[in-house]
Amino acid sequence: MKITIDHEIIKGPGEHEDRISRSYEITYDSESLLVDLIHYKPGEYVNVNAYYHLSKVRSFYLRQVPYLINHRGDVLWDLDMDQVKVEDLVRTHGLKESLKVQTDLCILGGSHKTTDLSVLWEDFREVVERTNKEGDLYPIYQASMVLLEKVFIKKRVSPISLVNFVTSKERWDHFDLARRLEVDPKLAEHLLIVLGYEGDKLTGTYHLYDPDTRPYKDIMSYIEML
Repeated sequence: MKITIDHEIIKGPGEHEDRISRSYEITYDSESLLVDLIHYKPGEYVNVNAYYHLSKVRSFYLRQVPYLINHRGDVLWDLDMDQVKVEDLVRTHGLKESLKVQTDLCILGGSHKTTDLSVLWEDFREVVERTNKEGDLYPIYQASMVLLEKVFIKKRVSPISLVNFVTSKERWDHFDLARRLEVDPKLAEHLLIVLGYEGDKLTGTYHLYDPDTRPYKDIMSYIEML
């Protein structure tokens, strides 16, 4: 199989950075790793952040891919770049002709307090609680978030990667989401609700009608500060 790599090379820090674009074709099979096929020099860092809307250049999660979907339909979480298969990237994002890649020489910095998953999840739960305190069902949603936190800490998955995956789609069947996350359908349903998705009685699905809804907007603001 073949695909064109649209490769952006970033040189220099901040205001002095220079960006160079190159395109070239690669041939890959089911086991081909991305880092083995793209053109980059020792010391350069590789990312595919173009496909992950919560992954920002020079962010803490720059050097990992939040999730991929393998040939069995399983979700693979928080992969290092040297674990990323081209075929999984193509499948996950429905790529047809080209694949966007960035490389840079920048040293990671930032204001990240911790890499401790339990602390990240505690912070995430707090912002979810602040944005979902209205309504009689709040205690139920709160309990569900505690259960989700336990499940994904055990899986070694960050809340940022989970939200990146869920919010990659504007519409979900909560049973499909539950299957992907390997959790009870009620937990998946409650996760969609606390992220700002609304139920559609005609289709039985959940849809993010307005990205400016308070839960979604507040949670995205929290994640962008990490």
